[in-house]
Amino acid sequence: MTPSTRDTSCDAAAPAFPLAAKLRPPAWAWILLYVYASALLSIGIAEDWRLRHEDNGALHTTFARAHLDLGLARTGGHDVFHVPRTGETFFYGHHPPGPSLVLAGAFALAGTDTPAVARTAAILFHLASLTLMVLLLRVHLPPALALLGGVLFATVPMSAFFGRMVNYEPFCLTGVLLMLLGYARYRSGRGRTGAVLVGLGILLAGLVDWPAFFFAAALGLSEAAAALRGDRDGWRVFVAIGALATGVLVLDLAHLALASGSLQTLLGVLGDTQSSVVATPASLLDAELAHGRRYFGRAALIASASVALTLGLRRGPLVATLDALAYPRVLARWLGASGLAATAYVLAAPSWAIVHAYWSFYLLPFVVTSLVLVLAALAERAARGGRTGLVATLVTLVMVGDVANTAVRTLVRRHGSPEPFAIERTRELRRDNIPARSWVASQTAAPDG
Repeated sequence: MTPSTRDTSCDAAAPAFPLAAKLRPPAWAWILLYVYASALLSIGIAEDWRLRHEDNGALHTTFARAHLDLGLARTGGHDVFHVPRTGETFFYGHHPPGPSLVLAGAFALAGTDTPAVARTAAILFHLASLTLMVLLLRVHLPPALALLGGVLFATVPMSAFFGRMVNYEPFCLTGVLLMLLGYARYRSGRGRTGAVLVGLGILLAGLVDWPAFFFAAALGLSEAAAALRGDRDGWRVFVAIGALATGVLVLDLAHLALASGSLQTLLGVLGDTQSSVVATPASLLDAELAHGRRYFGRAALIASASVALTLGLRRGPLVATLDALAYPRVLARWLGASGLAATAYVLAAPSWAIVHAYWSFYLLPFVVTSLVLVLAALAERAARGGRTGLVATLVTLVMVGDVANTAVRTLVRRHGSPEPFAIERTRELRRDNIPARSWVASQTAAPDG
C-alpha cells in the first residue's frame, strides 16, 4: 500500500458536534476508563471454568499445556488433544493456533496455568482493543466522544462478559481493530503508519481466527467499489489488502495441512451444524435479535439500525451529521465494511451463531460507533433547547438508561449462573486430555485442606 492522498471531505465549515468539541477530558478520566473496564472484565477472574461458554477456557488451557508438555516439535504449533493414558494425539484443526500459543507463553511467564492467568491474557488483549477503538474514533470525533465510545465499549455485555472469555474472539478482535484503525489512518492521509497497521492487523487477526479474512475482504471490496466510482487509489488498496490477506490465509491453511496431514477436519466442520440446530432465516433472525437485546441492548440495536440505514440509503436525520464529521467517506467505508463483515461471519455458519451468542462479538466496532454517533447527535439537539430539545433529552436518557440496565442485568445473570454444560465439559476435558497443573495440584491438596 502506497501513501494515499488526504481525504479533503473533512474540511467542514463547522464541527459536527460543537458541544462535544469544546470538552477536553482530563487525564484522570482516561485512567478511570481503564480502571472501570478492568474491573468489569476481572469479575470472578480466579474462579474455575463454570460460566456459560467458559469450557472454552479449559479447552485452550489443554491446548496450551500440550505445547508446553509435548513441545512445539510434536504439536506442530497447532491445537491438539493429547490423551495421557494412551499417548494418542489428535489435531483440533478448526482454527489457527494463536490463542493457545499466547496462553502457553503466558503460563510459562507466570509459572502457573490457573484460570486467572488465562483470563488475564484475554483481558489484556481486550484492553488493547479498547485502546484501538478509542484511537479509531479519534480519527473522526473529538476526544470527549472518543471517551464516550470507550465507556460504551467497556460497558456493553458483549464486551464486558465475552471480552474476558478465553477463546478466539478477544484475541482476534484486537487484530481486526488494528486493521480498521490502520485503514482509517491510511485513508485520512497518514499513509505509511496506516499501511503498516493494516498489515499488522491482518497478520495478527489472521493467525487467530477466520473472521480476519471477512474484514479484510469487506475493506478490499469497499475499495474496489470506490475504484469503480473513480477513486484513483482504490485498486491499489484493493490489491494490497487482497495480497496480504491471501498470504496469511495460505499460511494458515498450509500450517493446518502440514500439522494434521490434511484439511479434512476443517472441511468437515464447515458443513457441520451445532447441536443439530436447524437454522432458518426466521430462527436465525430471532436468535440474533435475542443476542442483541441481551448483550448489546435495545438502544444499541436502534442506533445500529439508524446508522445502517443512513449508510445504505443516504437518507435520514443522521446524513448531515455524518457528512460534517472529519473524513466522512473514510468513516462510511470502514464502518460499513465492519458491519457487513461481522454480519457475513454470522451468516456463514448460522446454526453455530444461533447457539453461540459470542459469534456477534465482531459487531462491537459497528455497534459502539453507532451508539456514539446517535447519542452525540441527540445531545447536540438537546442542548439547543425547545420542545424538540426536550424530546431529545428524554430519548438520550432512555438510551443511556437502557445501556446501563442491560449491562447490570446481563452481567449479574451471567456471573451468578454457573452452567452445568460448561462444568461437565471442563471435567471431561481434564479427564481425557492434559489437565492444568494448577488444577491437579489443587485436587491433590484438597483432602489435606
